[in-house]
Amino acid sequence: MGTIRTSTYRPTLKETQQGRWYILFELYDDTGIPAVDRGDRQAAIMLPEGATEEQARALQSALHMKGAEFAFIE
Repeated sequence: MGTIRTSTYRPTLKETQQGRWYILFELYDDTGIPAVDRGDRQAAIMLPEGATEEQARALQSALHMKGAEFAFIE
């Protein structure tokens, strides 16, 4: 396994104009990865078409855990 770089995050529920749900991870800490830190430090999980808001909120809730970190593995 390579180097692991982490950041604290906030999972935010969003919806595309086409009605598809996604969980946006707003990353708070510098990761040390220039391509990530140069931008606005965001990543997302796209839910499959047909996923309901209830399913999206359940996933968001599960991902919102105190002390959890988003990791990049180089």
